[in-house]
Amino acid sequence: MDLTPRKVIAMTRAGFRQEVLASNTIWLCASCYSCTVECPKEIKITDIMYTLKQRAIKEGIYSRRFPIPTLAKEFF
Repeated sequence: MDLTPRKVIAMTRAGFRQEVLASNTIWLCASCYSCTVECPKEIKITDIMYTLKQRAIKEGIYSRRFPIPTLAKEFF
């Protein structure tokens, strides 16, 4: 991951939307809910990552050679 989940949340809150959507971190999240279960602040990190993935697909902000967004788009 190029950004930690904590950094993704901080950057999202600070308005670095393009940088977050362009990061590989949101695509490498396996949606296993480990971070959500372990979060002492009970932040639903997996749900945030999923939302960011959806936004990146909608706005076309992802590497064309990275297959996960293309696969996700086909399933929608």
